[in-house]
Amino acid sequence: MTERREPSIAETAAVLAGVLVLSSTLAVLALLTASGVTRTGPDSYKAEFTRPEWVWAGLLLVVPLFFAARRHPDFKGFFALAALLPQYLQTVAEQDEYAAAGIGHGTSGIGLIWPLMLTPLFIWVVCHGGDQAAKRSVSAT
Repeated sequence: MTERREPSIAETAAVLAGVLVLSSTLAVLALLTASGVTRTGPDSYKAEFTRPEWVWAGLLLVVPLFFAARRHPDFKGFFALAALLPQYLQTVAEQDEYAAAGIGHGTSGIGLIWPLMLTPLFIWVVCHGGDQAAKRSVSAT
C-alpha cells in the first residue's frame, strides 16, 4: 500500500474555499429563488424570503465536510466554520427582508433555529472525520 502524502497548505486552502463556495451557493440560491411577498386574497399575503428546499439542502454539506476533515484533520474547525457562516448570514438576510416588508415582528429569532441545529451536526461531522483520519494514520504506522 502506498503512503499518502501530507496535504499542502494550498490544497487545504482550496478545499476550505470549496466548502465555503458550496455553502454560499446554497444560501444564495435559497434567497434568490424565493417568491417574496405574494397576495393570496384581498387582505392576506404569503411571505417566502427563502426557498425551503435550498435551506434543507444545507444538510448535504455533511458529505464534503466529512471528507475534508478526514483529509485535513488539523483544519476541521475551519471547515465547520466555512460551512456554517453562510447559513447564518442567509438567516440574517432573510430576517432583514421580513423587517423591510413590515412583517414577522417578534419572530425574528425563530429563523436562527436552523443554523443553530446545523452547528452541532457540522461540528460532530468534522470531529468524526478527523477521528477517522487519526485512526487511519495510527493503523498505517
